[in-house]
Amino acid sequence: MVDKLDAGKKWFEVQGWTPFAFQLQAWNHHLTGFSGLVNAPTGSGKTYSLLIPILLESNPGKQKSTGPTAIWITPIRALAKEGTGHVEKRSLKSLRLLGTVGEPINPEAWEWYYTNI
Repeated sequence: MVDKLDAGKKWFEVQGWTPFAFQLQAWNHHLTGFSGLVNAPTGSGKTYSLLIPILLESNPGKQKSTGPTAIWITPIRALAKEGTGHVEKRSLKSLRLLGTVGEPINPEAWEWYYTNI
């Protein structure tokens, strides 16, 4: 698990960032099998406190997936779009988005889902 945490820190470093203590704590908890909520002010880094450990636990070399690693639910469309924007902006290719609130599900995502799940 230390290697995965180091990989997360390295990714932050490449972005020119330093992870906050609450982000490291969330990564550690997620990677050791816990689930929970992150409550922090807007703009504090909540999205990456949850997104990074999901990506760190993925296994891109696997042929078949056992199902989704995470279901990302937000209370408003703006937050769903923000999460999608982070994935697209940072080219986080290992994350598959099936859709967001109020938008049709991407046909390529459905194809991936039916092929791999």
